[in-house]
Amino acid sequence: MESSIPSKFEKLNVVSMMENNQTAQAIRILASLFGGFAAGIMGLTGWSGIIFYGILSVVIFFFILLKAKFQYTKYFNGIKDVLVGDLFSNFLCYVMFWTLGYALVHVYE
Repeated sequence: MESSIPSKFEKLNVVSMMENNQTAQAIRILASLFGGFAAGIMGLTGWSGIIFYGILSVVIFFFILLKAKFQYTKYFNGIKDVLVGDLFSNFLCYVMFWTLGYALVHVYE
């Protein structure tokens, strides 16, 4: 007797998905920190710094999808976890290091 469960359904390992989310979040935080510091050193101000963060977020999203071989449903709960994560708290880290980098290099010019 064959199984009544269709083959497209796979077992999900919740612990592994949580670890994947934590790893992706750690990547986002580190990229926000280094990206913010780089934006400050480059002297970006105003909207150019915010656009830089948007581009950085898209690049991070693309690399996480690339690492998951564009099959994010195997590794994450949904596209929202991959795309957004903790976007606002990462932005706050970005702004903090953006201002630090800017202050260290450009304040006394």
